[in-house]
Amino acid sequence: MSGKQVPLIVVVKPSPGCHVISVIEVCHASFQWLDYACSLEGSCEVSHDKRESKSQPGRYYYVSPAGQTQWFPPRRVTVTRSFNWRCEIEIEFGPGRLGVNLKEVPQTTNIPFAMFQAEVEELPKLPGGKPGPAEIYNWSVRPERRLYQNMRLTQVDGVALAGCKYTEVVEKLKRAARPVKLKVCGCLLGEGETSALDAAPTSSSAHPTASSTAIAPSSSSSLSAYSVQKQKKEEYMNLLVTTELSNEMWRLETQKVQWTYRQLRFKWNLLSASLSGLLEAQVKAKKQIEAATADKAKYDEMLVHLHKQETGLIVSPEVQRTNDLGAKNAELTQDIGHMTAGNKKLRRERDANQRHLDELDAQLVHGLTQAIPDSLVGVVDDSMSTEVKLAVVRQRVAAIEMEMRKEEAKTRQADVELAQLSKVYNQQTEVILESSRGGINGSSKKPPKELVFTVSTTQAQNRFQANTMDELREWVTAILTFHSGWMNTRV
Repeated sequence: MSGKQVPLIVVVKPSPGCHVISVIEVCHASFQWLDYACSLEGSCEVSHDKRESKSQPGRYYYVSPAGQTQWFPPRRVTVTRSFNWRCEIEIEFGPGRLGVNLKEVPQTTNIPFAMFQAEVEELPKLPGGKPGPAEIYNWSVRPERRLYQNMRLTQVDGVALAGCKYTEVVEKLKRAARPVKLKVCGCLLGEGETSALDAAPTSSSAHPTASSTAIAPSSSSSLSAYSVQKQKKEEYMNLLVTTELSNEMWRLETQKVQWTYRQLRFKWNLLSASLSGLLEAQVKAKKQIEAATADKAKYDEMLVHLHKQETGLIVSPEVQRTNDLGAKNAELTQDIGHMTAGNKKLRRERDANQRHLDELDAQLVHGLTQAIPDSLVGVVDDSMSTEVKLAVVRQRVAAIEMEMRKEEAKTRQADVELAQLSKVYNQQTEVILESSRGGINGSSKKPPKELVFTVSTTQAQNRFQANTMDELREWVTAILTFHSGWMNTRV
């Protein structure tokens, strides 16, 4: 059966995230295609039928598709899978920091290529804001050869990392000698359109492509130099067109992002202004609510008082104020009456004193002689000389004039107080009239303190003035008598 093509069923037990090959026509004589089909990481075997022995119950034997039997399980071949990545780069790092932060791939469902546990998280800067080695590498290569986030770490110094845990990957990086070569790939982009299985030679194979040249290098040698040059030219043209399209798409995307940013900024400004207005309105509403709450409490209290006044439980403040003003008005009216009577009495006494003074002046002018009054008996002696008597009389006259000036000052003060009392009387009359008209609330002004005048004080002043006038009358009579006698002696 060495040169015959027979169909074989290959069952593959792959690890998570790997692809599965269902049916392949391979050559039974050569196991190289079987090994190639088992390139997925895991184990594979030729499907044998497992049967129980009839002669020896409990034992099982295996029947191959060709009909051969054997007691032992079929041979299993374990090989390492080779990947044909769309984007795979190799970077050599020297001593020092790598400038790459790795993270563990989350083990969830539908994660492609979960056998690689380490992926690029970010490209941090060195202390001081300087770029790291990975960022410097990105500056020196084309965009399609740059290192980006979420790219998987596949090899460290040529050692494949498929199936290694994240901690094992970190340990290998720590123990690796410098310079170290790292291979990373874009797992999200997947493998190339022409995988290793597609590149295998079959009866319907087509012309080899760039991805299949690594599997079948002998096929490219059959092409002529012109074909190779033409193929390279087409590849370069495709690369040029793709680059231009990528740049144009990048420019359009940049414009779109900028336009979106401007829209979002305008919306943000509008929302910020609206939010500020709403916050100010909320603060004003809170203040108005607080003021309304205080007014409500005050008005509720006023309603309670009004209800009590209506039911007669308490006296209205207006009525109480009216009663107090009426009592004060009566007191002021009585005081005004007493002041008016005292004023009239003072005026009468003043008129009488003035008439008496006029009479005394007339007596002094006509030189009437009268006896020395009793008030000068102890002061003036007949044995004194005329000059001494005149000096004593002058002193007495000066004292009497001083008392007269004091009495005049008191009289002026009484006139001022009378004017003030008249003013108070007029003010109280206006208050009484306003209270009678209903202006109770507006007439609550109190009279000034300096305008309060008592009847007892007025009566005491009247008595003092009467006594003073009597003494003054006696002194004037004595002076006139002494002057008349002195004039007679000179004659």
